[in-house]
Amino acid sequence: MLVRKYIGRKLAEYYAQPSHKVVGRSIDLEASKANNNNGQLLSSLMGEWHWKRVFQKIYEEREGHWLTPVELFQPHYSYVLGDFCAHCYDRMEKNNRTNSKNNDKENNRNTNTHCNSTKQFEIVELGGGRGTNANWILSYLREHKPHVYSSLISYTLVDSSPSLHQTQKERFLGGPHADKVRFELKDLSDVAQGT
Repeated sequence: MLVRKYIGRKLAEYYAQPSHKVVGRSIDLEASKANNNNGQLLSSLMGEWHWKRVFQKIYEEREGHWLTPVELFQPHYSYVLGDFCAHCYDRMEKNNRTNSKNNDKENNRNTNTHCNSTKQFEIVELGGGRGTNANWILSYLREHKPHVYSSLISYTLVDSSPSLHQTQKERFLGGPHADKVRFELKDLSDVAQGT
Protein backbone atom coordinates (compact mmCIF):
# COMPACT_ATOMS: atom_id res chain seq x y z
CA MET A 1 0.00 0.00 0.00
CA LEU A 2 1.26 3.46 -0.86
CA VAL A 3 1.97 5.69 2.13
CA ARG A 4 -0.15 8.39 0.49
CA LYS A 5 -3.18 6.07 0.38
CA TYR A 6 -2.63 4.88 3.95
CA ILE A 7 -2.42 8.45 5.24
CA GLY A 8 -5.45 9.38 3.15
CA ARG A 9 -7.45 6.52 4.66
CA LYS A 10 -6.42 7.46 8.21
CA LEU A 11 -7.31 11.11 7.62
CA ALA A 12 -10.68 10.09 6.18
CA GLU A 13 -11.37 8.07 9.35
CA TYR A 14 -10.33 11.00 11.53
CA TYR A 15 -12.42 13.53 9.63
CA ALA A 16 -15.47 11.24 9.71
CA GLN A 17 -15.84 12.02 13.45
CA PRO A 18 -18.27 14.67 14.71
CA SER A 19 -16.95 18.18 14.02
CA HIS A 20 -16.37 19.06 17.69
CA LYS A 21 -13.84 16.21 17.88
CA VAL A 22 -12.04 17.15 14.66
CA VAL A 23 -11.22 20.83 15.04
CA GLY A 24 -11.24 22.21 18.53
CA ARG A 25 -12.37 25.57 19.70
CA SER A 26 -11.43 27.33 22.87
CA ILE A 27 -13.95 28.15 25.55
CA ASP A 28 -11.95 31.30 26.42
CA LEU A 29 -11.96 32.40 22.79
CA GLU A 30 -15.68 31.63 22.41
CA ALA A 31 -16.48 33.65 25.56
CA SER A 32 -14.32 36.52 24.32
CA LYS A 33 -16.11 36.47 20.95
CA ALA A 34 -19.55 36.36 22.63
CA ASN A 35 -18.67 39.50 24.60
CA ASN A 36 -17.43 41.31 21.47
CA ASN A 37 -13.88 41.29 22.87
CA ASN A 38 -12.29 39.41 19.97
CA GLY A 39 -8.92 41.10 20.31
CA GLN A 40 -8.87 41.44 24.09
CA LEU A 41 -7.28 38.06 24.76
CA LEU A 42 -4.35 38.74 22.44
CA SER A 43 -3.89 42.37 23.40
CA SER A 44 -3.81 41.47 27.10
CA LEU A 45 -0.81 39.16 26.70
CA MET A 46 2.39 40.44 28.31
CA GLY A 47 4.92 38.63 26.15
CA GLU A 48 5.93 35.21 24.88
CA TRP A 49 5.97 33.61 28.35
CA HIS A 50 2.40 34.77 28.96
CA TRP A 51 1.29 33.61 25.52
CA LYS A 52 2.72 30.12 26.19
CA ARG A 53 0.99 29.94 29.57
CA VAL A 54 -2.41 31.08 28.30
CA PHE A 55 -2.42 28.82 25.27
CA GLN A 56 -1.14 25.84 27.26
CA LYS A 57 -4.24 26.29 29.45
CA ILE A 58 -6.43 26.50 26.36
CA TYR A 59 -4.98 23.25 24.98
CA GLU A 60 -5.39 21.52 28.35
CA GLU A 61 -9.05 22.51 28.52
CA ARG A 62 -9.55 21.03 25.04
CA GLU A 63 -8.12 17.68 26.20
CA GLY A 64 -5.59 17.44 23.40
CA HIS A 65 -7.73 18.64 20.49
CA TRP A 66 -5.57 20.80 18.30
CA LEU A 67 -6.51 24.34 17.42
CA THR A 68 -5.65 25.99 14.14
CA PRO A 69 -4.08 29.47 14.00
CA VAL A 70 -7.42 30.67 12.63
CA GLU A 71 -9.20 29.50 15.80
CA LEU A 72 -6.45 30.69 18.15
CA PHE A 73 -5.90 34.14 16.68
CA GLN A 74 -9.37 35.04 15.47
CA PRO A 75 -10.23 37.43 13.96
CA HIS A 76 -6.71 38.78 13.39
CA TYR A 77 -5.26 35.83 11.46
CA SER A 78 -8.16 35.87 9.02
CA TYR A 79 -8.09 39.67 8.74
CA VAL A 80 -4.50 39.43 7.48
CA LEU A 81 -5.59 36.85 4.91
CA GLY A 82 -8.56 39.02 3.94
CA ASP A 83 -6.26 41.99 3.47
CA PHE A 84 -3.99 39.82 1.31
CA CYS A 85 -6.99 38.83 -0.85
CA ALA A 86 -7.95 42.52 -1.18
CA HIS A 87 -4.37 43.42 -2.12
CA CYS A 88 -4.32 40.71 -4.82
CA TYR A 89 -7.68 41.91 -6.14
CA ASP A 90 -6.49 45.55 -6.25
CA ARG A 91 -3.33 44.52 -8.12
CA MET A 92 -5.41 42.51 -10.58
CA GLU A 93 -7.65 45.54 -11.15
CA LYS A 94 -4.66 47.86 -11.59
CA ASN A 95 -3.09 45.49 -14.12
CA ASN A 96 -6.43 45.19 -15.91
CA ARG A 97 -6.75 48.98 -16.22
CA THR A 98 -3.12 49.32 -17.37
CA ASN A 99 -3.53 46.60 -19.99
CA SER A 100 -6.82 48.11 -21.11
CA LYS A 101 -5.26 51.55 -21.41
CA ASN A 102 -2.33 50.18 -23.42
CA ASN A 103 -4.65 48.29 -25.75
CA ASP A 104 -6.77 51.40 -26.23
CA LYS A 105 -3.74 53.51 -27.11
CA GLU A 106 -2.65 50.92 -29.64
CA ASN A 107 -6.11 50.81 -31.19
CA ASN A 108 -6.84 54.57 -30.92
CA ARG A 109 -9.93 53.90 -28.77
CA ASN A 110 -11.39 55.87 -25.91
CA THR A 111 -9.88 54.53 -22.65
CA ASN A 112 -12.89 55.45 -20.52
CA THR A 113 -14.92 52.55 -21.84
CA HIS A 114 -12.50 49.98 -20.37
CA CYS A 115 -11.13 51.56 -17.21
CA ASN A 116 -14.38 51.24 -15.31
CA SER A 117 -14.77 47.52 -15.91
CA THR A 118 -14.71 45.52 -12.70
CA LYS A 119 -13.20 42.08 -12.55
CA GLN A 120 -15.01 39.53 -10.47
CA PHE A 121 -13.12 36.86 -8.60
CA GLU A 122 -13.53 33.79 -6.41
CA ILE A 123 -11.83 32.54 -3.26
CA VAL A 124 -11.42 28.79 -2.66
CA GLU A 125 -10.41 27.45 0.75
CA LEU A 126 -9.34 23.82 1.07
CA GLY A 127 -10.05 22.23 4.43
CA GLY A 128 -12.18 25.05 5.81
CA GLY A 129 -12.62 23.49 9.26
CA ARG A 130 -15.55 25.05 11.11
CA GLY A 131 -15.84 27.90 8.58
CA THR A 132 -14.23 30.37 10.99
CA ASN A 133 -11.64 31.63 8.51
CA ALA A 134 -14.19 32.12 5.73
CA ASN A 135 -16.53 33.99 8.07
CA TRP A 136 -13.82 36.39 9.32
CA ILE A 137 -12.34 36.98 5.85
CA LEU A 138 -15.77 37.77 4.42
CA SER A 139 -16.61 40.02 7.38
CA TYR A 140 -13.31 41.86 6.95
CA LEU A 141 -13.86 42.38 3.24
CA ARG A 142 -17.45 43.53 3.72
CA GLU A 143 -16.50 46.04 6.44
CA HIS A 144 -13.09 47.30 5.30
CA LYS A 145 -12.92 46.56 1.54
CA PRO A 146 -16.51 46.78 0.25
CA HIS A 147 -15.37 47.19 -3.37
CA VAL A 148 -13.64 43.80 -3.09
CA TYR A 149 -16.57 42.17 -1.27
CA SER A 150 -19.02 43.30 -3.94
CA SER A 151 -16.77 41.90 -6.69
CA LEU A 152 -16.46 38.51 -4.98
CA ILE A 153 -18.54 35.98 -6.91
CA SER A 154 -18.14 33.20 -4.36
CA TYR A 155 -16.11 31.87 -1.48
CA THR A 156 -15.97 28.09 -1.86
CA LEU A 157 -15.20 25.84 1.10
CA VAL A 158 -13.90 22.45 -0.03
CA ASP A 159 -13.72 19.83 2.71
CA SER A 160 -13.39 16.07 3.00
CA SER A 161 -15.05 15.81 6.42
CA PRO A 162 -18.81 15.25 6.25
CA SER A 163 -19.25 16.57 9.80
CA LEU A 164 -17.22 19.74 9.18
CA HIS A 165 -18.99 20.18 5.84
CA GLN A 166 -22.31 20.16 7.71
CA THR A 167 -20.95 22.54 10.41
CA GLN A 168 -19.88 24.97 7.68
CA LYS A 169 -23.32 24.89 6.06
CA GLU A 170 -25.03 25.49 9.40
CA ARG A 171 -22.69 28.37 10.21
CA PHE A 172 -23.53 30.31 7.04
CA LEU A 173 -27.19 29.36 6.61
CA GLY A 174 -29.21 32.57 6.71
CA GLY A 175 -26.19 34.65 7.75
CA PRO A 176 -24.83 37.83 6.19
CA HIS A 177 -22.54 35.93 3.79
CA ALA A 178 -24.95 33.14 2.78
CA ASP A 179 -25.18 34.38 -0.81
CA LYS A 180 -21.37 34.34 -1.21
CA VAL A 181 -20.50 30.91 0.23
CA ARG A 182 -20.53 27.61 -1.67
CA PHE A 183 -19.69 24.19 -0.24
CA GLU A 184 -18.05 21.16 -1.81
CA LEU A 185 -17.59 17.83 -0.07
CA LYS A 186 -14.57 16.30 -1.78
CA ASP A 187 -11.62 14.10 -0.90
CA LEU A 188 -8.75 16.58 -0.71
CA SER A 189 -6.28 14.04 -2.13
CA ASP A 190 -8.45 13.99 -5.25
CA VAL A 191 -8.29 17.79 -5.35
CA ALA A 192 -4.48 17.64 -5.05
CA GLN A 193 -4.36 15.22 -7.98
CA GLY A 194 -6.64 17.43 -10.05
CA THR A 195 -9.61 15.07 -10.11
